[in-house]
Amino acid sequence: MAIAQIALPVAAWQLFDYWVPDGLAIAAGDIVRVRLGTRRHHGVVVALDAASSFLERLQPIEAIAGAPRVPADVMDLAAFTSSYYHAAPGLAYALAIPPATRARRRREPQADIPPARAAPYALAVASTCSRTWILRPWNSTVPSLSAKIV
Repeated sequence: MAIAQIALPVAAWQLFDYWVPDGLAIAAGDIVRVRLGTRRHHGVVVALDAASSFLERLQPIEAIAGAPRVPADVMDLAAFTSSYYHAAPGLAYALAIPPATRARRRREPQADIPPARAAPYALAVASTCSRTWILRPWNSTVPSLSAKIV
């Protein structure tokens, strides 16, 4: 079983071990998608090993991202940057990942739910000494509200 050491964009001073599923050809510099806890991350494969001290807790690599492999000189630059600036390796390698790869997908609004409207009130401070807040409407059809903050 092949094990990949992956640099994930988290503030941790270590590389994470994941096992490589059969039929998935991975080399150093590949950008992969993995799970860390309940979150999905894109990470860079730094090295491949045959053994790990965490064999019973390893998770599989989900997929190879559709981005080109990170060149060896950029990998060396990320390793140097991490050591020179005392930064977490995953954060240094994350700078080598193309932005389109690490961008999060936005949820599309559902068709049956109307889009959210702007709040009908705008907050205005009437007096900071008395701690009274007045909510003024953005249009004249909504009455004004006031609240005393204790």
